[in-house]
Amino acid sequence: MELIIKSLGKEHIDDYLHFFDHRAFCDNPEWAACYCMFYQVKASNDIWDKRTGLQNRKEAIKQINNGKLKGFLAYHNNKPIGFCNVNAKKEMVFDKYRFEINDTGTQGIIAVVCFVIDPDYRRKGVSKLLLNKVIETYSESEYSFIESYPSINVNDEASNYHGFYEMYKKLGFVEKTTYEKYSVMQLPI
Repeated sequence: MELIIKSLGKEHIDDYLHFFDHRAFCDNPEWAACYCMFYQVKASNDIWDKRTGLQNRKEAIKQINNGKLKGFLAYHNNKPIGFCNVNAKKEMVFDKYRFEINDTGTQGIIAVVCFVIDPDYRRKGVSKLLLNKVIETYSESEYSFIESYPSINVNDEASNYHGFYEMYKKLGFVEKTTYEKYSVMQLPI
């Protein structure tokens, strides 16, 4: 399977929206309103839970246009089939729900927070290709580490939206901290 990975930009808004409107969460409708905005929007848990898909869709358009939402889109046969949300850690919002990592430092860290893969393409290496693109792109940058937050002791795909722990280990990430439900892993670059 030949995939093309593209850095998210204004020219990809229609592809991004098509992917999130139709394929990203077609098997997980509870999360369909997210549009990969969970780590992009500063809001309390209560306010986040009340946000609509339309609000998050509009926010995604705004953030793509102003360069705040960053990441990579995976394509197969010119159709978007996956997205990896990655940005400077200092730009991400980690104060909702389970995360305890606000005080772990943000300077020089690029954060990988989400992989959203079309259900028809899961377990085919799309996340690994996206992560390899992240590593390739940021290896020659001002950042010192790529950081990830894989869930531990879960088996369902939805709970592994941060990427599988084993994938990170195979690519050289090491555990920095482990909490009850997830690990903080880093790759020096």
